[in-house]
Amino acid sequence: MAIQFTADHYLMLQSSYLKHFPEQFPLELISDYSSILRYQKYLKNSKPERRLLCILLNTVLEKIERGQRFQKILILKLILHHLKYGETDQEIKIKVFKIYQELILNEPDDVCWKLSNMLKNRELLPYQIDWLLDNIALSEHILNRVLRYPVKNKSISRWAETAIHNEELWNRRSEIIGCILNYRPKFRHKNHQNLVWGIYYSKLTHEEKKVLLDKHFYADNLSELLKICDRQNYTDLIKKWFQEISLHMESTTDDDN
Repeated sequence: MAIQFTADHYLMLQSSYLKHFPEQFPLELISDYSSILRYQKYLKNSKPERRLLCILLNTVLEKIERGQRFQKILILKLILHHLKYGETDQEIKIKVFKIYQELILNEPDDVCWKLSNMLKNRELLPYQIDWLLDNIALSEHILNRVLRYPVKNKSISRWAETAIHNEELWNRRSEIIGCILNYRPKFRHKNHQNLVWGIYYSKLTHEEKKVLLDKHFYADNLSELLKICDRQNYTDLIKKWFQEISLHMESTTDDDN
């Protein structure tokens, strides 16, 4: 008599199938928090998928709304993976930011790093940027997201015009200068090293950056300028400066003779 396949046999085969073909993960298997935990090792290897991402985001938002505990590091890692599905639309942006907004001020550092990575290199909606600026003094992670915002933003640049005078932010001065330079490239600062690194951190084009670096070529920031040129492969600037200084040194030597 042929042996009948049971539900246990199916689950055994399903487990093997998903292990070897994780990109074909069937979405119908995921419906709630318990199923996410059950299939977590497959979810982290499956192809990033928007519908699956929505399930993860909705599950977290439901847990937060009900004040229920959940495995934050695990779920946030899964969200980060599935955020790679492509360009995020407004619905996804709103849900991701809501999770960030609800957790960033109350969670330990390891969770906050995951939350920050959800926003890293992503453009936000205007009200979301306003919230970051309103709460910037409450979290280093929020400060990082503002200073490393991926594109020019007038609200951030206006904040930077005031923040440059805040002594508590002296160690982030170059990044603050970068925000100012985005809309005010003629900005000057007495610390020439901070200024050239501000040019580096700005969202100006490479050609605009090279013009400004050349304009602020001083003896007291030469080593920093060379570091920046090495990082950005601005070899044309190095060549130009070397030729200028060589001529200057030759002229100085002739005068001495």
